[in-house]
Amino acid sequence: MVAIRTVILSVATLAASAVAQLAIATPASVVECQPAALSITPGTAPYYISILPGGQVSAAALEQLPTTSATSVTWTCDIAAGTSITFQVKDSTGTIAYSAPITVQAGSTGCLAAGSGTTTAAASTTAASGGTTSAAAGSSSASVAQSSGKGGKR
Repeated sequence: MVAIRTVILSVATLAASAVAQLAIATPASVVECQPAALSITPGTAPYYISILPGGQVSAAALEQLPTTSATSVTWTCDIAAGTSITFQVKDSTGTIAYSAPITVQAGSTGCLAAGSGTTTAAASTTAASGGTTSAAAGSSSASVAQSSGKGGKR
């Protein structure tokens, strides 16, 4: 009887931990010079968000967003149309999650010459890089591949 209770408790613990894995959700499409809403669940802040070449999780980041404690972040895409990108989020425990690859769609190219996107986060503080804060709007709908590890590269 005790062994059965232990097994049931272990299965319930595993199920709870599987539900609580870090994830980053993205819009179905990203357009040049347009805002894109990102949503992080349920990790441990602060979060480190990187934009990688699409599907290349070990490649150098194309862009590193400011460190944030917010779970909703709006990023203005400053990457050229036709580029495949993957979002990576790493939390303070070292857990890493990836979005599915997304190909940047054509839009206005006015922000590409400046070479830097803007990022806003739904938080009460201003990002160290000078970004402003605001409530992020929009829905998220990309599938997520997840992995974890402590002290991994961002």
